[in-house]
Amino acid sequence: MESSASNKKKKSGTNFARFIKNFDLRERLSWNTILSNLPFLLFLTFLGMVYIGNTHIAEGNIRESNRMEKELNELRWEYMTLKSELMFDSKQSEVADMVAEQGMKELTEPPMKIEVE
Repeated sequence: MESSASNKKKKSGTNFARFIKNFDLRERLSWNTILSNLPFLLFLTFLGMVYIGNTHIAEGNIRESNRMEKELNELRWEYMTLKSELMFDSKQSEVADMVAEQGMKELTEPPMKIEVE
């Protein structure tokens, strides 16, 4: 069994060595081959440039989205803060304290109705 496994290794090794020996780079990279494949190479170059540009635009959109989300959260917190301050300042006791500084007093009796004939 060991000899058949080592024979297979030797055969595969010799096949690979034979492949490397027979692989003639000069034949595969001739000017005719390059010129005949030039439109395809230009197409691949164009696709690569489109891919790079698309990635750049997508990253910019993600950065813009993150910036706007952060700004939205800040504005939401500002809105909630102002709303709570307004709710506090519009309580009757707070309004009475603010107008007391100007010399006004809160009514103790109901307002009178004035009728004109």
